[in-house]
Amino acid sequence: MIRARTRPDRSGPARSSTVVDPEARGTSTFRRDIEGLRAIAVLIVVLGHFFRLPAGGYIGVDVFFVISGYLITGILLRGERRFGRVSLTAFYGQRARRILPAGTLVLLVTVVAAFALWPTPRATQTLLDSAAAAAFVGNWHLIAMGTDYLQAADAVSPVQHYWSLAVEEQFYIVWPLLLMVLLWVSRRWEAPARRRLLLVALGLVALASLAVAAYRQARDPSVAYFDSVGRAWEVAAGALVAVGTSTASRRRPDDGRHRGRLAAIGLLGLVAVFAAAFTLDTGSSFPYPWALVPVLGTVVVIWARDENGPVARLLGLAPLQFAGRISYSLYLWHFPIGIFGAVLLGDSVFAGLVLLMMSIGVSVLSQRWVETPFRAHRAAPGPLRLDVVVAAGVAVLIVGMIGVQLKGPALVRSSAAALDALGRSAPQRTFPTTGEPQAARLQAMIAQAADATSWPNLSPSADELTAAQAPPQMSLAPTGCRNDVASPGIPRTCEGGTTAATRTAVLVGDSVALSWAPTLERALVPQGWRVVSLGYASCPLVAVDVNQRAANSRFPAQCRDARQRMLDEVGRLQPDLVVVSSSEGSLLYLDSGATGSAAQAEWQRGTAATLTALSRLDTDVVVLGAPPRVDDPATCLSRVGGPSRCLSHRGELTDEAAAATAAAVAETRASFGQRSVTSVDVRAWFCTPDGRCPAFAGDTMLRTDSTHLTMRAAQMLGTVFAAAVAPALAE
Repeated sequence: MIRARTRPDRSGPARSSTVVDPEARGTSTFRRDIEGLRAIAVLIVVLGHFFRLPAGGYIGVDVFFVISGYLITGILLRGERRFGRVSLTAFYGQRARRILPAGTLVLLVTVVAAFALWPTPRATQTLLDSAAAAAFVGNWHLIAMGTDYLQAADAVSPVQHYWSLAVEEQFYIVWPLLLMVLLWVSRRWEAPARRRLLLVALGLVALASLAVAAYRQARDPSVAYFDSVGRAWEVAAGALVAVGTSTASRRRPDDGRHRGRLAAIGLLGLVAVFAAAFTLDTGSSFPYPWALVPVLGTVVVIWARDENGPVARLLGLAPLQFAGRISYSLYLWHFPIGIFGAVLLGDSVFAGLVLLMMSIGVSVLSQRWVETPFRAHRAAPGPLRLDVVVAAGVAVLIVGMIGVQLKGPALVRSSAAALDALGRSAPQRTFPTTGEPQAARLQAMIAQAADATSWPNLSPSADELTAAQAPPQMSLAPTGCRNDVASPGIPRTCEGGTTAATRTAVLVGDSVALSWAPTLERALVPQGWRVVSLGYASCPLVAVDVNQRAANSRFPAQCRDARQRMLDEVGRLQPDLVVVSSSEGSLLYLDSGATGSAAQAEWQRGTAATLTALSRLDTDVVVLGAPPRVDDPATCLSRVGGPSRCLSHRGELTDEAAAATAAAVAETRASFGQRSVTSVDVRAWFCTPDGRCPAFAGDTMLRTDSTHLTMRAAQMLGTVFAAAVAPALAE
């Protein structure tokens, strides 16, 4: 998420005229402009999280990357001049003392708070997230979890912001070692030649990393956002400035015209940083190419070093110097305080102000009593042999843990898998047939739940609610029938009923469609039907190009191919009934970029095209609506507060999707001849007439997330579905 890598190590080799603490006030290397830049970076991140302004507040992380690259490289170069080589043991010792005390304390407090405030599944997920963050592989953990930072819709981890620390520390596994080798190879060269060698090497690293960022952005932006390799160019940009300005004096002419040019250049860089923060948003292509704006802006400000001009005076203001001084602690503490604070105080401007003040207060204490004492120690270089062993050990450890996150067992990433491995997962409960409500009774249950002031004894309970409570048909594993669009060949299917059944129904669509599978089986199998389910993740049968995989350029084409495979399979099965359903969220991810009425019209045309294709198969068709999108229970369930915390309000998107579907069905009725096409509106199954949508009905938790049903809820709705489609099947 955000990132506040603030000041680099205040520790370093023992003080001398050559090697000085780069942050110690009053020394020749402390720069008030950089301290002020830190403040701006952390403030736009924090304000973006608490108040959603500026919309591009996430670019503060990129400013921190550049600052860190500049300062850390400066430490390494001064250490080499002092001791004749780069000491990896001293460097890693500095890093550990700089980041571990406060970083570890925040993780420990966060885990304790999670288990105190949240149900077991989300608290356990926080524990797993914190373990990855502590191992500096949090960014790869988020990649393995499929997290999309700029389009986050599910429950957000309170330690998600640690991803940026992981990116930096992974960069600092490679860069000091490369620097050590390059300086050793060029040890007999003159200083200008050595500097050129470092600049060329760093430039190649930055260009290669930028190419990776561009490639990742085109294929999977959510991965590009967290990818260490694709982010390394930002840290390398700061390192380039450090190498390029590493001489004792930059031989700048001391005249007013030159100082004026530097002031103008520095001001232009600062304007670029602010412009990025206030013009970019979650829809911007980021980090490539738009991260170039704040990165180059920060580079310019640092390079210009306008010590007495307007930029220096602005960045040197006392409030900014204060914020810069506590920026690392503020970055670490504000995010979990904001996440947990929303549980207790809700989401409002007043709550944001309270949580901001609390974050600042805690950060001041953390900076004074946790950060500062550990920075006082100075590390001396160790033997070269020890440096090699330390570098190899750290590299193997980090690479190994990245591999575990990406390829290891699911229990290191997923709370559902971890709880299952520990024997803590609750079994799925079958809803008793006699307990299934009719439509009128269901609506009464929904109304009662919407007005409830206390939680009933729910099944699954808050401590049982994980993805494992979803219908098994939704699984991507071979036992399920949710397919991946990238997988060629005939899609996997699931079957309910017996092969001796006289009639066949096919349920087809995306994962939301598959969450209806138990509903169809409960409604139709007792009446002598065989139910076959198949679908593709994030890919509806509706003939529109969607891109729910974060602008993956290949996904729309892959989904079109998958849609044809679904139609081919339906044709092969020759069913008596086809039930089509799709997530209404697809309207948010149309590849055309259409929104509002334009998106509704596109969805209507796509639905009509799909129905026309199905009309050629001589089958009855039911277009089943999707459960209205609501707050993910993981974001609202807690050990404090009542069910009103999880009471959502039906949005315009739900109504637009229902209207588009009904219009398409009406438009295509004539093409079905003797067969029927019916639209089933499910809004009243989940929401009151005035649009309030509770998280439960009776004693049943309805969803595992914002869109997918629990197995128990899907079974409960069998009778209601049977009644809704009975007239169509009787025609």
